[in-house]
Amino acid sequence: MSLLTAFYSVLNSTASLQSLPNPGRATWQYNLYLILHIISLILTLVLMFLSLSKKTSKAQTAVIMFELGAAVYVLGFIEEILSDTAEGGFIACITQYAGELLLIVSYVFFVSLLCNIRISISTYISLAIISVIILLSLMTTRSTGLFYTYITVNRSGIFSRPELGHSTMFYVVFLFIGIISAWAFITCLKAYKSASPFQKKRLLYLCVSTLMCWIPYILTLSGITGGFEIPALGFTLAGVCLYLCFIQYGFFDSQILGGSNIMDHGSEAIIIVDTNYHVRYQNQRIFDIIGHISEGSNALNHPMMKKILNKEIEDFDVDGHTYEFTKEALSEAGYTLGYMIRIQDCTEHRNAIKSIEFAATHDTLTGLYNRTKFQSLVEQDLLDHRLGTFVMFDMDNFKGVNDKYGHQVGDEVLKSLSEVLHKYGEQRLYSCRLGGDEFCIFIRNVVTRSEVEALLAKIMGFFDSRLAEKGFAGYTTLSAGAYPASLGISFKNLYNATDSFLYAAKTAGKNQFIMGDKNSVEF
Repeated sequence: MSLLTAFYSVLNSTASLQSLPNPGRATWQYNLYLILHIISLILTLVLMFLSLSKKTSKAQTAVIMFELGAAVYVLGFIEEILSDTAEGGFIACITQYAGELLLIVSYVFFVSLLCNIRISISTYISLAIISVIILLSLMTTRSTGLFYTYITVNRSGIFSRPELGHSTMFYVVFLFIGIISAWAFITCLKAYKSASPFQKKRLLYLCVSTLMCWIPYILTLSGITGGFEIPALGFTLAGVCLYLCFIQYGFFDSQILGGSNIMDHGSEAIIIVDTNYHVRYQNQRIFDIIGHISEGSNALNHPMMKKILNKEIEDFDVDGHTYEFTKEALSEAGYTLGYMIRIQDCTEHRNAIKSIEFAATHDTLTGLYNRTKFQSLVEQDLLDHRLGTFVMFDMDNFKGVNDKYGHQVGDEVLKSLSEVLHKYGEQRLYSCRLGGDEFCIFIRNVVTRSEVEALLAKIMGFFDSRLAEKGFAGYTTLSAGAYPASLGISFKNLYNATDSFLYAAKTAGKNQFIMGDKNSVEF
């Protein structure tokens, strides 16, 4: 017997029973009443099997549980209609309560899914324990009196019905189910306010299903049904609403879970959020890269995910790896339901690009700029009126190093000079390998002879020291020519002028530098 109906019968049981037509005048009503409940049972079972045929998802599980509970409840009502004894009516009551409690648990599950409410496993375990306690108190009520003080049968209507004396546990259960139903309805209304148009349609189905569970009780109490109780039909209609909601709601849920096997075993880190950025799914790679994010929590509360979702960054580094991401909208029927964020390790790709870019602008042996890049940097400084001094180096007798000691030693000698030049940094000077054993530098913002000569003396001294450290002392020395830039001078003229002073240094005996001035060369 349903809770509200039983509660109503406490207040007005005699009046309701007496108002039913007698069997002689209402056989067709009895048959219709029975047929409607059989049809209701069949429809509920059909919906349950249709739900089973859909893709596996959490929403599918919740709907199947609800349809199963509704089927058990309707079956209990059919038992009550067909039973003619107090014992049969009592068994029907137990069956109905079992179905009703399963309905409650599954409904809480479905509401939590649709409204993005995180409910812990312990809560569901508590609901299951409470349900078991309720059923045990009902099944043992004849000895304990916790649920019913007496159980008899009333045969005054068109079919026999159990008459029950309600005790404390009955009212506790009535309050328990009422509170959960109110929570579900209020939760749906709150979610409705901030929901997308598509989500509102789903929530509307959920709200209607809640009303369908209670409207039959209200109709019965109002007397419109002529004393016939129809809560079983209400649960069937509620099941229809949940199934329709599942057909629309389940798409997003199914797509997430249906592809989870691929996502879990892929190289990409994937996290899926709804339009309110609540986490709906994440694979193991997310945990490996940015750590675990609790399902149902707001991804914006995670510092890195907040930057990703708000597009504050284009990539990020973790443990020496560089990651980039894409944010894709997940849509259905023209509405955005959520977003998939895919995070990829692009370290190798970025390194390959950097290597290509480096090779295009740098000498592969020494790591210094190549001539093309060096020229563009110097020309930009000249264009911006940032003057400096152009210096060209040539290693003395370098061919003999290769011939006597081999090219491997020759390469080490070349790298020794690049290591010296690298120490100064681009704020001080640009450095370049022109080719072979020829190098050049552009000393930025320095044109005075004293400063240039002091710097060149240090560079040549450091080079000698570096060769000695490697065991190549005396293998070669440096000759250098220098020329200060003036306003309006071209790179070509600056280069040619410097080259002429390098030649002069070589001619004068090598292992020295000569610096010209703007009056020493005509262009």
